[in-house]
Amino acid sequence: MFGEQDGAKIWRFRLAACLCCGLLAGGAFGADEAGPPNPPGAAPVVIWPDLPYDEPVRDDLDQFGGYTGIQGTKTGFFHTEQIGGRWWLVTPEGNAHFLLSMRGVSGDSAHRLKAWGFNASRTGSRRPATADAGIPYLVRGSFLRKAPPLPLPSKAGFPPWVRFYDVFDPEWPAICDAHAQELLEDIAGDPYFIGFWIDNEPLLEGWYDGVLLTEPDAPFRKAFVEVARAYYAERPGQLAEDWAAHNVTEIEDLLELEGTPPDVPDLAHAWETAVAEKAFSTVAAAANKYAPQHLNFGVRMISGVPPSPGVLEAMGRYCDILSMNLYSILPDRLLTPMFTILPYIHSVSGVPLMISEFSYRGEDTLHPNTIGAPPSVPTQLDRGIGYMSYIAAVASMPFFVATSWYTYRDDPVDGDWDRYDEDCNFGAVDRQERPYAALTEAMRLTNSAIYDLAADPVRNEECPLFWRTELMRWDRQWDERFLQRYARAEEPIPDPLAAMLPEDRRFHDSYWIRHTGPKVSINTEDFVGHCDAHMVWREDDWQQLALFGIQNFTSFPRNLWFGPDCDDPDEPLLMESNARILVRRLDNAGRVERMTMVDGSFVRLDFADFVFRTDRKVAYMDLRFDHENQTVRILTRSPINQLGLQNIEGWQAEWEGIPVEPIDFPAPPGMTVFAPPGQ
Repeated sequence: MFGEQDGAKIWRFRLAACLCCGLLAGGAFGADEAGPPNPPGAAPVVIWPDLPYDEPVRDDLDQFGGYTGIQGTKTGFFHTEQIGGRWWLVTPEGNAHFLLSMRGVSGDSAHRLKAWGFNASRTGSRRPATADAGIPYLVRGSFLRKAPPLPLPSKAGFPPWVRFYDVFDPEWPAICDAHAQELLEDIAGDPYFIGFWIDNEPLLEGWYDGVLLTEPDAPFRKAFVEVARAYYAERPGQLAEDWAAHNVTEIEDLLELEGTPPDVPDLAHAWETAVAEKAFSTVAAAANKYAPQHLNFGVRMISGVPPSPGVLEAMGRYCDILSMNLYSILPDRLLTPMFTILPYIHSVSGVPLMISEFSYRGEDTLHPNTIGAPPSVPTQLDRGIGYMSYIAAVASMPFFVATSWYTYRDDPVDGDWDRYDEDCNFGAVDRQERPYAALTEAMRLTNSAIYDLAADPVRNEECPLFWRTELMRWDRQWDERFLQRYARAEEPIPDPLAAMLPEDRRFHDSYWIRHTGPKVSINTEDFVGHCDAHMVWREDDWQQLALFGIQNFTSFPRNLWFGPDCDDPDEPLLMESNARILVRRLDNAGRVERMTMVDGSFVRLDFADFVFRTDRKVAYMDLRFDHENQTVRILTRSPINQLGLQNIEGWQAEWEGIPVEPIDFPAPPGMTVFAPPGQ
């Protein structure tokens, strides 16, 4: 692992092949027991036994997960603030906070959430148990659905709960008040309480087209007539002309009509604005009565055509942040709407945005993945790459302040379509609470770098839809009608990115994004490697290389492996490995501080020496090198028997804090082989 620099010899570590058959009596190295077996066909890469999650992902965070390197105003509660060219959440202590949330985490798993770099939990309508472990949280209300449902036509492709409600019902404001009291009063003033959502995935379109489907005495219909009265008061004679097909001559005639209203865009806009004004002002008034210090995250909009400008403007007046559940419907992981619809929503509303749901489903489990939001990707590693790509893209845009992964635990495999029970591999852990190693390691790597990904946003002048991040792959030609169906639009829509994506993909045939920042780069243009993705992170006293999906033989500049002061730093280094994820951190002297492998067994450089090898593939292995005390600390999950370290005379090995004694085992000269205690 170490080379020679400036004439000074650095220890060259080699974890070499230690071949043996079968498990030794008493358990495997790094695992006292194998844990419950995977069911046939289940994802093979899970971590068992669980990891000792006992450390934060970085040491410059406050107690709320905020970044002490960027400071705003200290108010004692979470709030939004523009700092350094972008929007941020700001913690009660006054530090910048990019919210990374996960849904459905139980209180006894809060340590996992922190270890993976998540700094918030998404819950239902109550304070979650994770808050007791110091994790900020959001709650979800059901304000809109407390009103009577409207008989608006259902939308093709939408789940059955996507409806809208009669917010003009005279009893609804009092119901909102009672709901706000029940939802918010007990947690108001809790500094870990960030804010609330008004509701989940209401129907935010079709209010004008469906108004004549309501009963003549419905409050919704009566309110429309009053909006129409005000609209036509300034347009004498226009009522009869616009509604000639319905033989309307007086405003009161609109109370009795059935069918489809005529195409009157200005009237439709006035009506949609009036509905949104009533809905969001009523909820805001109720919430502010009981929890004025906490943030209103709006409704969790469903992806598709954005609401009309009048609706967005009203939402921006009464909500602190607007939220959208946006799944990457296409398997290319980054969607056109991320860079078109969402900037439009921000520009019209004037408030920052949150992705309130996103996820990827793996095809390497027993889950059918039939009921729930797409996409499905081949493996757990692809899920991890998708996570990294999505977060890097969102973080690069200066009006985003938050994301939420869906969800912590896998769905059951036997969902009921009639009840819309989901049956998806959405979880970060399986049904036995075992983490998916490749996914959770990718989450940890991405989340730990979030403040370096988000800070100092710079618009890409060559591709102005993007900030520091751009797409590197678009190998499927999605036609205008496909995009029309995806966006549920009436007419075909052009792909606004088609003319903006680069043709030259270099060697990155599988890469999803390219991000270039001051400290963190993802899929950099000068990288010559053959792997699914990579991340390089440089700080003042260390640098870290993370490789995702190594394609057997991978080549990249030597300085990424040996450090910037090595000989021939730009010369390609050839590496062979079967690891799904490999992470290597060096100090400024080029010495390895940490090496992590997920789902692999060996790494070899330049077809010469084995520098890392175990006797079998492991789900997770982590090595920490303490050069001051000449100790290597070993953590591994899934069975192996022996581990060899070469040329480390004077060093000691520890496995989970227990000294590991050398054993007499056939090995190449100079190799010391270690086994579990008592073997």
